[in-house]
Amino acid sequence: MAYLDVSKIVFQRDEKNNLIPVEVELETLKDKPQLKITPMLKGEIQALSSQIKDGVTTDKDADAEAISKHAFNEGETLLPLDKIKDLPLTTSNAIMIAILSLSTGKTQKDIAIAMEKKSGMSVLGDENFLSRNG
Repeated sequence: MAYLDVSKIVFQRDEKNNLIPVEVELETLKDKPQLKITPMLKGEIQALSSQIKDGVTTDKDADAEAISKHAFNEGETLLPLDKIKDLPLTTSNAIMIAILSLSTGKTQKDIAIAMEKKSGMSVLGDENFLSRNG
């Protein structure tokens, strides 16, 4: 019988107890750019989930705030919050999908499918993503 090795599944932290960013590919974008992100913890996911109705966040800034906290580029915050709000929907959705994938252990494809089923529309603005990755 194998025992669960917690040291292999917990999110890694630095000496200051900050979560260490992980480099991931934004799989739902055609060019699959890479980005460093930190996972959302359980409480953050629950808070974000409570703001979702019919697959869409009721707080229009919730996704932007999550991206500003969890997406990094060479150790710096990806973009200021006001710039994140100006990202194309496909890009901000791709970043949120990657954050949720890392945080939950589900694939980016599974997260995208769930988001699309809940909202009833393409969250990526790319109807070909699921057919390319189906």
